[in-house]
Amino acid sequence: MPQRSGANASSAWLQLGRAIEARLLQNKGQEQQALSLAQELLLDAETRDRPWPLQRLLCPLLLEQQRLELLQPVLEQALQHQPEQPDLYALKAECLLLQGQLRAGYEAFDQQRRLLEAQGQSLGHGCSLPRFEVGVSKGPLALIGTGTLGDTLLLSRYAPWLQEQLPIPVQLFVQPPLLALLQTALSSSIAVKSLAALAQQHCGEALPLASLPGLFGSCTEHPSLGTPNLTADPALIQQWQDRMHLSTDERLVGLNWHGSALQSLLERQSSNIPLETFQPVSELPGVRLLSLQKGIGQEQLETCSFRHRFVSIQGDVNRVQRLEHMAALMSLCHWVVTDDSGPAHLAGCLGIPGVVLLPQRINWRWGSPDADRHPWYPSLKLIRQQPQQAWSELVAEATAWLTGQLTKPQVTHEEPANGTSTDGGFLNHQS
Repeated sequence: MPQRSGANASSAWLQLGRAIEARLLQNKGQEQQALSLAQELLLDAETRDRPWPLQRLLCPLLLEQQRLELLQPVLEQALQHQPEQPDLYALKAECLLLQGQLRAGYEAFDQQRRLLEAQGQSLGHGCSLPRFEVGVSKGPLALIGTGTLGDTLLLSRYAPWLQEQLPIPVQLFVQPPLLALLQTALSSSIAVKSLAALAQQHCGEALPLASLPGLFGSCTEHPSLGTPNLTADPALIQQWQDRMHLSTDERLVGLNWHGSALQSLLERQSSNIPLETFQPVSELPGVRLLSLQKGIGQEQLETCSFRHRFVSIQGDVNRVQRLEHMAALMSLCHWVVTDDSGPAHLAGCLGIPGVVLLPQRINWRWGSPDADRHPWYPSLKLIRQQPQQAWSELVAEATAWLTGQLTKPQVTHEEPANGTSTDGGFLNHQS
C-alpha cells in the first residue's frame, strides 16, 4: 500500500477494516448488511483516494451475491492496480461466464493459469512439459484435466476435435474415475490416459483443458463442439437393461437430488433438493424411477413415500460407484431430472434429455441466468429458481414438462450392430 500520512493513513486503514467487516457479514449470511456496507465503501471510493486493496476485498462479495453490474467496474479497477494477481482473473472469468460470454470467460481462466505458471506453479501430477503455444509448438500435445470431474467430462470433447484441427498427436490425461468412461468414448480417435501417466511424458507440450475454449473458441464459434461427445459402453448398457425388466410401455426417469458432501460444504445457497419433493414425478402414468444418487442423500430412499416407484434392482444400482456404469444406467433413461451436481453434467455430455433444477444463484458453469438451455448441453432444459420460490414449484414445472414429453409419440429408430440407437442413446430419447 502506498505510504500515507496522518489522517489519510488512518482513514485508509479504517476503510480496509470496514471492507473486511463487509466480508465477515457476508460469511455470516447477513447479505443485505454486507451489500449495503460494500456499496457505501465503493461510493466513497469514487470521490476520494482510497487504498487499492479495497476493490480486491469487495470483488468476491459482489460475485457471491451475483451483483454483476456492480462487480464489473470494481473488478476492472482491481485489475488495474494488480494486473498480475491470478485470483482476480478467476473472478473475471466467472463474471463473464455468468453473462454467457464463453470465450472471453475461458480466456480469463487461461490468463489466470499463465500467471500461476509464471509464479512457478506447475500443472501438477509430475508434469514437466512446457506450455503449448499455438502455431509454435510441434507436439505431441498433452491435454490435462485439472478441474472438477464435470469440467473434464465437458471439455474432453476438445480432444478429438483438436486432433482433427492440428497436425500433431493429441493425448488426453484425466482423473482415474473418468478413465474407463472416456477410453470407451474417445479411444478410437485419441489416446486417453490417467493423470498418473503424466510423469512419464517427457516430450511435447501441455495445456489444461480449461484453457482450450479461450485459445481455440467455444461452441459459439464452433457449433460442432456443442454436440455431446460421450457414449456409454454398449456391453454395460445391455447388461443393465437385461436386469432392469421394464415393460415395453414403461418410461424410465433418472433422479438425482443431492450434491457431494464437498459441494454441500462450499455452497452458500444450497442446490440440494429433498427427495420427497419429487413425489409428483412418481405419479406420472407409465413412469418408472431410477435413482442416480450416490453418497450423502442416498439415505432418503429408505423413508421415501414413493420408494415402490423405483426400479426393482435399485438396491444393486445404489451399490455401483463407477462412472462407466452410471453412464450406462443413464443411457437407459428416457429423461433425467437432477439438481446442480455431477449427474447433470454427465447427462449433458451423453446427450440424455432432461431437466436441471438450479438455485437462484447459479454456478458459473450454467451460463447466463436468463437462458433455459446451455450451448454445451442442448439436451437439457434449465429451470432456474426465482426469489422466494420453493423447490416444489420447480419440480411442478419439471413434472409439467415431462407430461408434455409423455404425450409425444415415440419415434422408432433402427439400432446399429453395436447396440446404440441412431439418436445417440440406447433407448429412443425425446426432448
